[in-house]
Amino acid sequence: TVCGYPFPSDIWLVDDPAMPTGHHVEMPSTYVPTSEGGGTTDLSLLRRSDGFSPGMGLGTHLPGATTTGLADSAHIADSLLADSPTVLLDTATGARIPHWAELDQRSYDSPTPEDTPEGPRALLIRPAIRLEDARRYIVAIRNVVDANGTPIAPSAGFTALKKGRGFRHPSIEARRTKYAEIFATLASVGIAQDDLQIAWDFTTSSEENQTRGLLAMRDRAYEWLATQPGQSPGFRITSVQDDVDAHVARRI
Repeated sequence: TVCGYPFPSDIWLVDDPAMPTGHHVEMPSTYVPTSEGGGTTDLSLLRRSDGFSPGMGLGTHLPGATTTGLADSAHIADSLLADSPTVLLDTATGARIPHWAELDQRSYDSPTPEDTPEGPRALLIRPAIRLEDARRYIVAIRNVVDANGTPIAPSAGFTALKKGRGFRHPSIEARRTKYAEIFATLASVGIAQDDLQIAWDFTTSSEENQTRGLLAMRDRAYEWLATQPGQSPGFRITSVQDDVDAHVARRI
């Protein structure tokens, strides 16, 4: 229902054998916000990523969604129950990942209906642990209700994928093979295809991809220091105290 959602999604990965995961992130510029001055975001940085951050939140849109029955930040363990409306599944282990769900909150006044509490707001899923590197996950959402307690109908595009119906947009046709595998994986852990309001998959980036920038900076600093005799900072350790208190392990 909203352009670019759900996010992050493997829909935005393209094959790239030069990357550790074999993919890089590629998104159209029309799918990201423009600045107030009309400028567009430079997406070239995304192409350096071979997946998505293991620490990021997940977002989608279900029109009129409430958080009724969803695990919140005070009841994270509920997200692991068999009937949890939101599921975050590790495809490598089959384990459910603890998380909580919330609606995007607005803290300012806005003249546009979209930015009011009654307007369309993202449904956010927050993993309670850091996800694994270079790992594929599936998000499944079912039984989310509106303010009247009525389950929200899936979008026309997602319904076409679930029911095998034709759809006017080529992006839906391009996803059929992918979604056949997603539905089969979810069914294997007891999540029925007919119950789904939306589902998608995403892959986290590799450790190499996440750290190579900082490691390159470190290595260049070492190389420079090696050419500067006597210029590296001098220091002398005068004392070391272990177990300083409950919050400090060591003071040097």
